[in-house]
Amino acid sequence: MIPGLEPIVFSILMWLSNVGGFSHDWMENDNKPKVSLVTQEELRILYCPNHIPTCNIGAGYDGDGTLILGMEDPKNVTLTPEEIGTLVHELVHHLQSLNEKNLDNSKPIRIKNIVQQYVTAEYEAYLYEAVYLENFYGIITPEEDITNRVYCSVKFSISQITNEYIPDNICDDIE
Repeated sequence: MIPGLEPIVFSILMWLSNVGGFSHDWMENDNKPKVSLVTQEELRILYCPNHIPTCNIGAGYDGDGTLILGMEDPKNVTLTPEEIGTLVHELVHHLQSLNEKNLDNSKPIRIKNIVQQYVTAEYEAYLYEAVYLENFYGIITPEEDITNRVYCSVKFSISQITNEYIPDNICDDIE
């Protein structure tokens, strides 16, 4: 863990566990998230189909405990409220991933359920991000923005699967 981020990550995880009812399993050593700070360009190379320069992504979660945050200057650990909001969002995905590992995976999963789960997971992450930013920074995120961000995340994931960037005016201004 990057030294300056550890107390921030810990306090956000405690807040999410208390407010969101997430398990405290993340406190176990094997479940603590790792955070990697990279440039926006490095993030684009990791996540964007064909590394398109107009591909807007602020962070990613590898599903295995590592949060990757794109920053202007990864050596500067001072985070803006928006970057902290992104960190909250990705930490929600980490907690969702831990919760998923505790579920009964012996039941067959249908595609419809996977899409519903993904949309629900994104909505939950954006909602906690919005609540955190409002509670701690006074930044209000309209419900329409949350809905648009969920839509853009789903669209972005489809573009990753198909390896084709899908331009959309709604998503151009959303980071």
